[in-house]
Amino acid sequence: MTALLAGLILGAPGASAMEFLTRPDANRNSGLEVDVVVIYANDAIDPLSQMSAEDWFSGKQDMMANYANAIDVVHLELPPGMREHVTWPGRASKMVAAYLFAHYQTPGDHRIEVAWDTGLVSFGADDIE
Repeated sequence: MTALLAGLILGAPGASAMEFLTRPDANRNSGLEVDVVVIYANDAIDPLSQMSAEDWFSGKQDMMANYANAIDVVHLELPPGMREHVTWPGRASKMVAAYLFAHYQTPGDHRIEVAWDTGLVSFGADDIE
């Protein structure tokens, strides 16, 4: 079953954690909606790896229905100038891939692949750095 988690699990930095840093001017000084999509089935990798953040956020409900058992979605809204240590969701050790989508006000893919050992993810004025 797909899990849409209301927020990320905050914890101490480590091998099973990522750190998110939103610069003070992130998303043109606005809050930033971020989804980490954790993938557990190979057939979900191709469509997600080709989506822009805009496509992801506009079609998220359909993707979650189509890949109900194959993905977990972790949702977060970050204000500018914030630093968060974030641990992966429970079954993430079984993931085959993961993508982070950031809903910026500017055009662009705003998607990166993240992994178990991803350390710092920085969100700048107009894109993921």
